[in-house]
Amino acid sequence: MKKILIASGCSYTDPNFRSEFHSEMDCSWPMWPEILSEKLGMECINLGQSGKGQEYIFNSLIDTIASMSNYDMNRIGLVIPAWTRSQREDFEVDWFEPKWQHQKWAHNGDVYYFIRKTLRYWYQLQVFCELYNLPLKQVHMLNFKNFGKEEVPEWYRHSLPDKEKIYHVFMSSPYIEKLKKENFIGWRSALNGIFLDKKPNSRISKFDLHPNKLGQEVIAEYIYENL
Repeated sequence: MKKILIASGCSYTDPNFRSEFHSEMDCSWPMWPEILSEKLGMECINLGQSGKGQEYIFNSLIDTIASMSNYDMNRIGLVIPAWTRSQREDFEVDWFEPKWQHQKWAHNGDVYYFIRKTLRYWYQLQVFCELYNLPLKQVHMLNFKNFGKEEVPEWYRHSLPDKEKIYHVFMSSPYIEKLKKENFIGWRSALNGIFLDKKPNSRISKFDLHPNKLGQEVIAEYIYENL
């Protein structure tokens, strides 16, 4: 019985990724979940979608798992959420065939709320996987506390966070002690995401910082080595 790897994430994970800066570029290289599943001898279900945030990542995983037959659920060998920027907002539309949409900057709440919400998703997914006895490894693909002024819209800049307050919000969360650190790949760097820059030429270009084919291989190898 071949096991299944289920992964979700944003554009760093999206199997249908297209570069906004290089529209002519063929980006159909294997993404890290496909590379990792091959290394592990597993089938791959890759739910990643560009631009999506924590709510989509969390719900795409539990919705997919909840929709599985008992046979397929028993085949799950690994669940990996590749968490992203916390300020993104996801929502569903259409009553009959719900479709996920998103916006880059949530219009309600502040950055401290986004961080608290991320921690809640971390813990809820842990509890869900424990309930169904599913192997879980959590990864923070992007820096979820990055609110650099260069990318924050003008109307949002009043809400830029204080680093000390971010640390307090994170460390004072009731979930910090309940989260199983061994379920995180790189717990100490969970706030910062995976650093691709340690490997030269792993990004598409100086304009598009998404991982290229080499970058996807670097991500997959990093996760594989730390399972």
